[in-house]
Amino acid sequence: MAVAAIVALAVAPAAAARLLAHLTRRWPRIEDRSSRIFGTFVQGLDGVRTPAHILPLIVWTILVWLAPALAAWMMLQAMDLHLPLTAGWTVLAFVGLSVSIPSAPGYVGIFHYAAVLALEVFGVTRATAVGYALVYHAAQILPVRLVGWLFLLRENVSLSEATQRAASEGSPAR
Repeated sequence: MAVAAIVALAVAPAAAARLLAHLTRRWPRIEDRSSRIFGTFVQGLDGVRTPAHILPLIVWTILVWLAPALAAWMMLQAMDLHLPLTAGWTVLAFVGLSVSIPSAPGYVGIFHYAAVLALEVFGVTRATAVGYALVYHAAQILPVRLVGWLFLLRENVSLSEATQRAASEGSPAR
């Protein structure tokens, strides 16, 4: 539904602007503010409307979704769980939806529960699925943390300094 709305905005921004103006015309301040926000959003879609960008956009979208699905599936293979490629996509979908739910830092718990639920769809026992979820999550999160630590060391910044800077700038510490 959201993708369809974005496509509609990219294809017919003028019609969408008229609809927004019609819906907000009783409230001039809201109409003005929503019109400005809408204009900025639609301007951001200019790259999508450029014909030369369509093919690279499609290719990169496929790669961005294919890489993590293949990673999930290859982890299944590495753990001797010979499931179809759709199992990797299922894990990716379940985990992707789960991390949108507010949870503990690093998505500890919710990530694992979602991966277990995804694998149960394919008849994997809960104990085996928990093992997979723990290893898969570690393979996803530990390299990122390691690179972060290396950059902290390279920049000669302590973890507490980085945390204080992030808190003072208002950025989320996930």
